[in-house]
Parts: sequence; C-alpha cells; structure tokens
Amino acid sequence: MNTKVLAAVRLATVVSLLACGCSGAGGGSGGSGGGAEPQLLEPLMLSPSNALEVASTIWLNNGDTEAQDVLGDAARLFSQLFPLAAYAQDDVEIEVGCGVSGTAFVMGAVGEPQSPGRTAGDSLEVTYLDCVQVEDSLFLEVDSGNLTLVIDNADATSQEATFTIDMTTRIGSAEFSVRGTQQLTILREAGVERVTASADRLSVDADGAVFIATNYRMTIVDQGDEPDSPFEIEFATTSSDPRLGGSVTVETTAPFKGSSNGYPSEGTLLISGAADTRIRLTALDASNVHLELDADGDGVFEPENTVTITWFELEDGGSL
Repeated sequence: MNTKVLAAVRLATVVSLLACGCSGAGGGSGGSGGGAEPQLLEPLMLSPSNALEVASTIWLNNGDTEAQDVLGDAARLFSQLFPLAAYAQDDVEIEVGCGVSGTAFVMGAVGEPQSPGRTAGDSLEVTYLDCVQVEDSLFLEVDSGNLTLVIDNADATSQEATFTIDMTTRIGSAEFSVRGTQQLTILREAGVERVTASADRLSVDADGAVFIATNYRMTIVDQGDEPDSPFEIEFATTSSDPRLGGSVTVETTAPFKGSSNGYPSEGTLLISGAADTRIRLTALDASNVHLELDADGDGVFEPENTVTITWFELEDGGSL
C-alpha cells in the first residue's frame, strides 16, 4: 500500500480529518471550490480476489493504532492551539513561526482568557503559509490553507466543537488537498477520555485521485496513557476509494477492544459492497482475526471464502 496516501487518508479521516477526506451527523460538507463536487464511486462488488485488500484498506484507514493516534492528535489541537487565541483577541492577528520554517497566522476569540477553549462561542482560525512543522505535529508540511475551530458547548468534563479545514498539505514529495467540516466531541471523566468525530462528507484530492467519506463517525475510548491501557474503537462510513475501484459501506457491529500497545482481542467489522456482497471481520484475539466473505449476496458467508489470518497478514493485504 502507498504509505503516503495512507497517511493522508488517516489525516482526512480525522481532521477533515478520513482516509481521504471523509465523514456524520451534524457535520457540514466540503467542496473543492470550483466545478461540480466529486461523486462517490459506484459500489464495489466484493469477491475472493479483492476481499483481503478491501478489509486491509478499511482497517488501516480506520481501525489500526496509527489511525487512532491521528484522532488523538486532532483532540490535542484544543490544548495546543486555543491558548494562542487568548493572545489574538479583538481582531488582532498574531504571527507564529512554524517548528521548522514558514509561518502561521492566528486569530481568535475566547470568553475566559484564563481558560481558552472552555467557553461556548470560543473560536480560533489558523492560516498557514509554507509551514513546515516538527516531526510529531499533526500537519507536517502545509503549503497553504486554514483551519477553523469553534466551541459549540463546553463544561468541566466535555467540549463540543466544529472543525473546518481547507488545506494543501504535503507528505514527502506528495501533495494533498484536504477539505471538510466535522464535529468533534471530547468527554473526560475519571481518567477516561472519549473522543468522537463525525462528518457528512470529507474529501482528499491526491494528484487527481479523490478519496471521499460520507456519513462518517468514529469513537475512541482511551483509558490511560500507559502502553497497555485499555482502548476501544468503533466507526462507520461510506468510503469511496480509487485504489479499490469503488465504494463500500463500513460499520463496526461490535466495538474493537484491546490494549493500546497491541491489536484488538474482540470486535466485529461489517463491510458491504454491491449486490449485497459482504465481508465480516472478527477479532479472535490480539494475534488473529477471522475474515468471512458472502460473495453472492445471499446472506450466507461461504465456508470456502472464510480464513483465519494474523493481524499482520490482514494489514499486509493481498488476496484470499
């Protein structure tokens, strides 16, 4: 799999974030500024020849730990960026140097300067210009673009925000246009953090190949910072992916659960394609996963299209 495309997909899948510009209830829509909005590809017929590749792509875009890290990074933007808003009040724009080179311009409005981002109506707009960040930043290289973050509701344990992004970013030599609006909710209580991202539509244009996710929703529950702390993830979307040659509808019918330093030990994912063809992915333990295919759409997963493979083999892709 093209790791640059995968990274951009993860970026989109979360900040305007899914696998290519994705995704939920209450979210807005992203467009490409001029001309007709790109449409979803036709539903993909699932078969023994593509089932493993489809399952691998969907899992890597949404379920694996790196995708979870991206959503965590999006949540951390609250604490990283909103403090700047306290210094950019009253329509005064401040200039901030990026970690390596380039500039970001910040404007904001906060109700309580001592607690930026904790009051409904707090807002932040960041405009990037040839910005190159340090290695652990969410946006490593941004040629141009902006993001806007508006707090819709907030209290002592939660934040609800609208996150809009329109950005041309770069991963190595590859360039991606990322657009969309999504809702982001963070709940913190008794050491447990629940982050939910949702959007109606997100998109990423990678050299003319347009990745789209609609009706996207992802929830991650993080129960601590220790390497073996429990985690839980569930997601749903319709994903249009030119690498696969079509679109599929995805839903976790049972949340994936495990420890943060390994693969899930339980959880089920259902992937639906054209003519009622389906893939079901079930975690057996932290080492193995069960992949089933209904290739004729009759509602029955055929035994000859059923395999048990390792999580590593799933992520490696290939064919059944």
